[in-house]
Amino acid sequence: MTRRAVRLFCLIAAVGLLVSFGMWSFENADSLDSRPDVRVVTSRFALGLPFSPWFEYVARDERTELPGGGWRQKRAVGGHVLLLSWSWMLLAGVSGCVVVFRRLRPRATEADREHRDQAGTPQAHLRDPR
Repeated sequence: MTRRAVRLFCLIAAVGLLVSFGMWSFENADSLDSRPDVRVVTSRFALGLPFSPWFEYVARDERTELPGGGWRQKRAVGGHVLLLSWSWMLLAGVSGCVVVFRRLRPRATEADREHRDQAGTPQAHLRDPR
């Protein structure tokens, strides 16, 4: 494979891995507790691979009907970053692809260097010709 093909592959792979790292999922589960007057709703938001997210936020709402006709609600929320997750391997893959992509840059030829030296600085036309 040529340098250009490998660079293109690394760029596409890095973008794909980065999109996979940022994948999100949302689940909402409604269930009845063992008591008939209690209703529990659990919501889960996750970032990363579906089977091994790197971030997770869970909210649990418990709604209890009171004998007088009202209701009482308890809410428990929590979010955390999971350091032991397969999703972090995606980020390592992105880093590797970026390193390979940068190392396989086209090399400057002698003609490119001469052209750059002749052009000078961007404000070369403002210099005193003496």
